[in-house]
Amino acid sequence: MVLNLFKRNKLRKLTDKGIKLRKEGKYEESIRYYDEAIELDPKFKYAWLIREIVYLI
Repeated sequence: MVLNLFKRNKLRKLTDKGIKLRKEGKYEESIRYYDEAIELDPKFKYAWLIREIVYLI
């Protein structure tokens, strides 16, 4: 339970940081944060989605 909470918090922080960087136009850096989130949880579809959006920009 605690591990799941830790994992969710870490995923949120990684994706939030990626989003912030994307909004600043730092696309390559933002992709690194999404990649890290995907590595932490390959089933985290949100990270896959927003990473692909950055690739399309």
